[in-house]
Amino acid sequence: MAAWLAPQAFRPLELSAVPDVGLMLPFKAYLTSSFIIGYLENELWAIDYGQSARYEALKCEDDYNYTGLYISNLQIEIDLTSAFDFPSGRFRYGALVRDTDKLYVVGSLPHQPGHTRLFRLVEGLEVGDSKDRVGFSKWRIKVGDDDKRNFVLDFDLSAQPA
Repeated sequence: MAAWLAPQAFRPLELSAVPDVGLMLPFKAYLTSSFIIGYLENELWAIDYGQSARYEALKCEDDYNYTGLYISNLQIEIDLTSAFDFPSGRFRYGALVRDTDKLYVVGSLPHQPGHTRLFRLVEGLEVGDSKDRVGFSKWRIKVGDDDKRNFVLDFDLSAQPA
């Protein structure tokens, strides 16, 4: 699949220099990881959404080895039919969670399998009257302004075991 983006929509950057939420895509042959950049406790982390579907995160400021194409202008779209009650216990890595005015992706920290963390992608959303959290197992990231010249990353966790 061809992915079209205007040159001003991305820039090569070290992971340690990433300024905010976005995507980091590999462009060197020996690097294969792609990352969603999000916040955990006001620090930027890179969540690996690659083949393993482990959604393990690396602290951005500590990584000087990875250089990729950084893309900051993202749109997140959610399949509303994939909504589930966000439990207080276990949930799937890679799911999106809406809590009050924030949107998170579920990931994990290195060497802590089974201990999930919520990495903030968006804040400042309109708050509803419910205090419930809601999760989504199908969502996508859309990059680019033109419907004909952009690319989409689809996430569908419904086929994965919980």
